[in-house]
Amino acid sequence: MDIKERKLKLIQGLTKKKEDFCVEYVKNGFNATQAYMSAFSTTNDNTATKNSNKLLREANVIEYIQLIKEELLLNDDISKIDVIRILKEQVQDCINKNDKRNLFKALDMLCKIGGLYAPTDNILRITTDTEFNLVFPTISNLDNSIEEAKIVDKK
Repeated sequence: MDIKERKLKLIQGLTKKKEDFCVEYVKNGFNATQAYMSAFSTTNDNTATKNSNKLLREANVIEYIQLIKEELLLNDDISKIDVIRILKEQVQDCINKNDKRNLFKALDMLCKIGGLYAPTDNILRITTDTEFNLVFPTISNLDNSIEEAKIVDKK
């Protein structure tokens, strides 16, 4: 059975909201709580966390998520530029919604794709009222501590 046939069969066993949950779960980088909140239109974190964990134990949900991931791997149409564009849109959306948790997740993904975790020291220049640089030491220099990152004031 090919992917399209499997997809049709799986969708028939899911409600529209469960299907939306699966798509959102993969789309947002595997954040089950946020996927549940989006698919089921709730703002209650506790309810979303509890119910999303239940959904992730359902066989048809697990299988549909795996199918979506397989589709993404087989799709040659997506490029690094597309991923960066999508992540930049997500960063802006998180800023607009004041969603700091997902903002940092999207920024982390952008840093990984953009090479900021490469084996050399990297400087991210951010222009605000006061120009400053964030200096990220190499992972090998972190000594298991995030405090190693320094803020360099450029006054």
